[in-house]
Formats: sequence, C-alpha cells, structure tokens
Amino acid sequence: MEHIDKSHTVIIYNIYQDCMPKAWEIAEFLSCHQNKKIVFVDLLEFLPCFGIEPHQETVFSRYLNRIIEKNNLEVEYWNSSHSNREHDLFKNYKIELKNWPAFLMYLTRCDIEAARQSYLNTTSPQDTVSKLAICLNGKPRPHRCMLIDKIHGRGLHEYMHLSWLIRENKGCYNFQHFDNQQLVLDYDPGPDPPPHNICVPGIIIPPQTHDALFALVAETAVDHRDISEKTFMYIEAKQPFVIFGAPGIHRILKRYYGFKLYEDHIDYSFDYIGDDGLRADRILDQLQQHQYKDYVAVKQEMSEITEYNYQLYMDIIDSGNFVPEHVRKTSYISDIYHHDDGMQPYNFLHRTLFDKS
Repeated sequence: MEHIDKSHTVIIYNIYQDCMPKAWEIAEFLSCHQNKKIVFVDLLEFLPCFGIEPHQETVFSRYLNRIIEKNNLEVEYWNSSHSNREHDLFKNYKIELKNWPAFLMYLTRCDIEAARQSYLNTTSPQDTVSKLAICLNGKPRPHRCMLIDKIHGRGLHEYMHLSWLIRENKGCYNFQHFDNQQLVLDYDPGPDPPPHNICVPGIIIPPQTHDALFALVAETAVDHRDISEKTFMYIEAKQPFVIFGAPGIHRILKRYYGFKLYEDHIDYSFDYIGDDGLRADRILDQLQQHQYKDYVAVKQEMSEITEYNYQLYMDIIDSGNFVPEHVRKTSYISDIYHHDDGMQPYNFLHRTLFDKS
C-alpha cells in the first residue's frame, strides 16, 4: 500500500502492489491516524481488500469500528462493482462505500489509445472469418480450466483460436480432455518460456480477433458480476462476443449501459443459470449451433449491432455520463496522478476528467 497524507485526508492507493494486505495491516494503518478522512482508492478491484474469513468477520468488524470511533476517523472505500455484494460485506463496518461500476470501461479505452500502434485496426475490412470463436486465457483460474476442458471435450478447439498462457500447475483442476499445455496466439515463445515473455502488460487484442465469428470471453470471475477489459476490448474491436462470467452479466450490459445483445443469434437464457458448469455448457451449445455455418455471412448479419455498441461505447467515454459524482467532486485521482508523476493506472483518469476542464 502507498498513501498520500494531506492536511485532513489520507489517500491509500496501490493496495495490491505486492499482494493483498492482511486485515490487521489495514487496522494498524487506521490506528496510526486521528481526526482524519481515510480514503481507500481501490478502483482496479471489485472486492474490498480485507480478506477476512467468514468466521472472523464479526470480530474484525467490531475491532475496526472501535478504531474508527476512538480515533475520530471518516473512512471511504472506492471500488468498481456491478453488484450489491460489497454493500452486504460493508454493512457491519463504519465505512462508506463509493462505487464506480464503469471504471474499467474508461481504463480499457485509455489503455488501448495509449498503445494504438500495437493494436488491431478496428476498421479494417473483414475479408475472411475462418474460426468459430477466439478465447483468450491468462491466469488459469478454475472456471477457465473447466471451460477450456469442455471446449476440448467437444472438439471445438479445432474451430477456435485459443490461448492458454500460464499452465495450471498446482493440481487444482483435473483435466479430462485438455493436455494443459501452453497455447500462444501472437508469437511462438519457444519451449517453457518465463511468464514475463508471454504475459504482456496492458490489453492485447490479437490479430486473430477478426478472423473469428465470436469472442468467447473468459471473465475474471464467475461468482461476481465483474465486467472488465476482457469484455470491453471486444466492444471497441467491433467483435461479437459472449461472456462466461457470473449469472446476469449480459443483462447488466443491456440494462445498465444500453448495449445491444446478439439475440437473433444467441439464446441468452443461460444468463439465468446459477451452476457454472451447466452455464458453460449452454454457452458452448450456443456457439456450436453456428459451427458449420457461413461465418462471414453470420458476422455480417451482426455487424449492425457491433457498430451500434461501438458508437455507444465511445459516447459513454466522451460524455462521462458514467463517471459518478464522488469522482467528479474530489481531487483524489488528480492527487495520485501528480504524486506518482503519472506512472500509476490512475493517470488516464487525470486526462479524462481533469485535462478537459
């Protein structure tokens, strides 16, 4: 964790700089301040960093609340989430949650713009579409292990562009069909390359994207409605997509932001299924129904929606309509930007929110 100590406010950021801080570290930090406003700026995460086991929650919340009361502290926690789960987590704490659900949409736009020369040209003509889908996978989270195993079990890997950058080597998942070998799309890194050679920082939209009918997005989580750059980058790339994430994630895109879904080509009833394995099967069913179709023709049929979503995405960015008031009315983002000379992930916010003014 790093912090900026102002006259009446302490701003905590880079909370996950090395690893998730322990709950006692948070408590110890708060106990060192009196008569202050403490602001945790944790916009890159959708869950608070306390990391308390359920059986310890009650004891810790009482302990932390005593520190807040005794030291006369006002505490805020800024994060980005599309669900009310955090409100439930915070209900026992004397902490005010400040949420910015669309944060990662703005971050995606600025990350792509910052390295435009290395990205896919979103307006390039679409001459061929030879694959059913593209599916990118970095960290081998359990739900991604299950998904890629199911893909191979159906033989769909022959019809897909797949990446599997980091092998699952902890024995957490028992693969039945996939050999758990590295799959790299953009270049051949050689046998067993070190992770820093294949896990490129920032957002990578590989050139194979437009060669696929759909993007199958393996989101960060399936137990939380997280919509990250993994989804937003395909809206910018004008690529039809379907998400393996938490139940209800497609409804959020439609009802909260106003994006259109590909409902003439995908039955989204799987979005109501709570069981992860069954939901994954239903998603693959929807893709598999297009397996032997004319990919170019089907993608052309969806082009009106991809263009609509792209224009809406850019309008949201330009208008700032999804930037909440608590961000607009404070200087905390600007403080972080200037304190670290623009090197932190919040520098784009300074350009978006402050440089325009």
